[in-house]
Amino acid sequence: MTTNHRTVRAFAMRPLAAAVIAALAAGSALAEPLFYVPLTRGADMSRYADNFVEAGVGYSDANSFKFGEFTGVRKDEAFFIGNANVRLRPGNDGTYFNGYAYNVGIPSYELGAEGGRQGKWGLNASYQQIPRYQFDDTRFVFDGLGSSRLTLPAGFPGLAGQPPTQAAAIDPYLREYDVDTKRDILKVGGKAALGGGFDVSISYRQDDRDGSKLVGAVMGNSGGNPRSVIVPYPISDKTQQIEAAVHWSSKDAQATLAYWYSRYENDNSSFTWQNPYSIITGWSGNSGFPTGYGRLGAMPSNDFQQIQLSGAWNVTPTTRLNGLVAYSIAKQNEPFLPYTINTADQTPGTTLTVPNALPRGSLDGELKNTTVDLSVFSRPMPKVTVKASYRYQDRKNNTPEDVYAYVGGDTTNQDPVVNDSINSTRIRRNLPPGTTENRFKLDADYALGRGTILRGWYQYLKMDYEKASDELRTDTTDNQFGAELRKVMGEGITGALRYVFQQRRGSEYDNSAPYIASYTTAVTTAQPIPDNIPTLRHYFVGDYDNNLIRAEGAWSPTEQLSLTGRADWYKRDYKGPDCGGGNDQVLAPASYFPSECLGRTEAMGESYTLDGTWTPMDGMSVFAFYTYSRFSTDQASRSWASNAPAQALSTAQDWQSSLKYTDNTAGLGLRYTPASKQWDAGAQYIYSDGKGKTSVSAGSALAAPLAVPDTSTQLDSLQIYGKYVVNKNVLLRFNYAY
Repeated sequence: MTTNHRTVRAFAMRPLAAAVIAALAAGSALAEPLFYVPLTRGADMSRYADNFVEAGVGYSDANSFKFGEFTGVRKDEAFFIGNANVRLRPGNDGTYFNGYAYNVGIPSYELGAEGGRQGKWGLNASYQQIPRYQFDDTRFVFDGLGSSRLTLPAGFPGLAGQPPTQAAAIDPYLREYDVDTKRDILKVGGKAALGGGFDVSISYRQDDRDGSKLVGAVMGNSGGNPRSVIVPYPISDKTQQIEAAVHWSSKDAQATLAYWYSRYENDNSSFTWQNPYSIITGWSGNSGFPTGYGRLGAMPSNDFQQIQLSGAWNVTPTTRLNGLVAYSIAKQNEPFLPYTINTADQTPGTTLTVPNALPRGSLDGELKNTTVDLSVFSRPMPKVTVKASYRYQDRKNNTPEDVYAYVGGDTTNQDPVVNDSINSTRIRRNLPPGTTENRFKLDADYALGRGTILRGWYQYLKMDYEKASDELRTDTTDNQFGAELRKVMGEGITGALRYVFQQRRGSEYDNSAPYIASYTTAVTTAQPIPDNIPTLRHYFVGDYDNNLIRAEGAWSPTEQLSLTGRADWYKRDYKGPDCGGGNDQVLAPASYFPSECLGRTEAMGESYTLDGTWTPMDGMSVFAFYTYSRFSTDQASRSWASNAPAQALSTAQDWQSSLKYTDNTAGLGLRYTPASKQWDAGAQYIYSDGKGKTSVSAGSALAAPLAVPDTSTQLDSLQIYGKYVVNKNVLLRFNYAY
């Protein structure tokens, strides 16, 4: 695949669209102008109190997938735009009908209607289309683009090296293909009152997707011989959802019993492409060009069901209880694909050998989830408010464990024998993970005085991981403490200051546990160092201390001017734990790993925003804002080869990296509506400039790292709109976007 970036930059340097809309509105309640109306999906037409119809024309001055990514306004052409709203109340018995149509004439349109008798019954239906245009300047070497099987064109020579050294050989065979998707959403539903405080509701939703997305298709089996191509992966699937519920309510209590069912169906079971690369050292048989193919499994079809009971009870005028109990089951039983496509019975001319059958016909995956959520809200004294909550969630993974002798990237022969005594890293056992969560939070407010509130909270979170013997840690515990002081310091002045401290700790860390559980005993005996250095700590379960400070305030020095500001700062220090402890000494007693903690070491972020609104005269409003933000993260690791265990022990093999990203965003806008309100107009300009910088340093045993180029992004966005009321029923509106 190749991408013409120059085309994208050229589009970014000039106006992309201008729309002039002549609108005919039936009814006296006229529109409040909105930016990007009707150039974006889901225009809010609730501002109309009665019936209306709008018809107009828009024009885009350039072809640009990016500009029309979600709106569908992507071509250099004029287009029709229509909006409508119908509200009928035919009698005095509560019967009603509402209908609407938004953005008719462009791909991002929506139609809907609802009707019924208020307080008795109701029906509704809607249809919506959402496009996503991603790339219109991509080129590929394959035939069959858009299908689930890609082949190389006649005469293609095969690639002995790697692009871009093979650019000249590839260029004559490239052909353009647009990468986009379309989602169609259908919704229908109904409700009815049964009496005695009971009512029922049922709804159905269906999402259909068609199109393609880019994926990396890889052939290869080691750290050195993989070759890949970027290809358009076809999307053709459907998701169906049903929700049914019974509701009950009284003066002091409410309850709901609900049932959900969803079904995902994929029209494609796999995606196949012809390998454009000639045979490479480490590939077996005829897996290279022209006979070899690669194959990816598609997202499998699956089912989900959940039943839930929720309710609330006002125990006293100052105390309320809330509760929820839910149980769900998710299943996936899509048949497995063969280990590889490159066997003689599937692809003539290929010769990979697969002597061992799959251990089962499908994953037979099953996830069961139990949730209990309880909370109580109370005001025991006029100045004190207390909320306590407890959450229990058990995610049980009942997917069977089995041993799989996989074929590496459609390029290797399968191991002839599969048992625990075979030293092969391609014999693996799947490890279905599960978790149990217990969370408790206590939150309290106290009114110190007029306009001053002191808030404090504590949260406890315990996560247990199953199977514990297969996990990096058996459990983790998070403790969070927070305090906030909020004060109204006088007319036109408010402010708040917040501090939060969070700490994660847990059981002993064992980097080798999933390694030992998923590989054969022969592998772990011959190669006692896991895939990662034993002292590497994964950030998502590692210990850390986190500090957050937030300050915000608002000030209105005059009736015409208001200013607000906010500052956020946080820092997270990763602590390990116990790097170099007993679980890390897989080579002891002959060799010891140093106690240095590897992995993510620190993350820090800060953001400062100032915005203001000024009303210099009646009908005119001016606003401006500026935001500065910065994020950084630091990481440390060690470079080593599996055949050189001494490197894994040497801090001279260490390397460190630091990523820093800064962003400056500013905006300015104004709007004017004269006293007559016969017309109004406005404009908004936004500028954003972001820069990323990565620095890498290496230990004395490593070569000096190459410089990583900085990244830079810049956005200029201008929107102008206006409207003019010709008479009671006629409105003209203009929108321009750059």
